Amino acid sequence: MKELLMPILELGHRIISRDLLADRLSPDQAAELVEYAINFGREQARISLNEGLIPEKPRSMIQRYCRFQFCQRPASIPIYSEIQLKNDLIILYCHEIEAVFKMLSAKGYRIDRGRLYNTFLLHEFFHFIEFNHTGLVSSKKKITVLKILFLEIKRGLLSLSEIAAHAYVRGIVGQPMPYLLK
Repeated sequence: MKELLMPILELGHRIISRDLLADRLSPDQAAELVEYAINFGREQARISLNEGLIPEKPRSMIQRYCRFQFCQRPASIPIYSEIQLKNDLIILYCHEIEAVFKMLSAKGYRIDRGRLYNTFLLHEFFHFIEFNHTGLVSSKKKITVLKILFLEIKRGLLSLSEIAAHAYVRGIVGQPMPYLLK
């Protein structure tokens, strides 16, 4: 779970470099898009904090908008959490999150388990906000994937939503590791 240790800008560049459309981006375009997504996530964090979200107790605000479930079975694909938009349900996969807890503990970090779960909950809550209130970050900035004469086809980068979600979490809790430590 290296994402918890990385500075947000480095993480953003790592995420965008794995996007299916990354090879179509110049370094300047990639940097601009990463910055856009980070700023978007931070702005949404400021809004949530102004609306009363408490970093140490985000569940009280989140449950006003959606439900969450702690799933004890392992995820069918390697994920820690997900949101089911049709049900307004955030699912946290305890098996996977506990593996992160054990890995960080084995490395000598004294981790607050509840706060670790909060980081995943906040990440998914950002996606809830994105789908229900702000629109997808990945559809706000598009790049040209094909240009033929007067026809231009543009697509959004899915990675922008993930970068913004990470920036949102960090806008709420600061750098994750200090927040997670007991």
